[in-house]
Amino acid sequence: MNVTVYVPEELGAEINKRRDALNLSEIFQGAVETALARLEMLDDATDSGGLERLRASKERSDTAWAERGEREGMRWALRGDDYDEIVAVAQLRELFHERRDDQLAEELVAARGEDWTWEEVYGKRHSEEQITNEPAYARGFITGAGEVLDRLNASEGS
Repeated sequence: MNVTVYVPEELGAEINKRRDALNLSEIFQGAVETALARLEMLDDATDSGGLERLRASKERSDTAWAERGEREGMRWALRGDDYDEIVAVAQLRELFHERRDDQLAEELVAARGEDWTWEEVYGKRHSEEQITNEPAYARGFITGAGEVLDRLNASEGS
């Protein structure tokens, strides 16, 4: 079987310079065999339920981090003495439908204000790196802080 392969001009120029040292047919065959083997492994993992097990495990992990974040967001808001900081964090809920969890984590980092330290907010249990690496936590934290703000606003209206 003959196959035509197109490469960018820059790569084509490099290939032409070293054509004598390259067996393009062998290189192409090796790359295609590797790609097909990877696809076959993924198909096998899908057929054996491997991907479903990983997906379920990820979902359980995300749920646990979100619940933890929600508890700690509530705790932070209830301990807080700066209403504007709580509002700034709670307003991030408006971004839930348009941001991925990792983007929400970045927004939470940005909203915290210059004098707001991670140690103050989360205690010594978590580092900023851990929080941004567990993005479901940020969504939960924002939700928890928002629930406290909602309760406060509802109690003022009564």
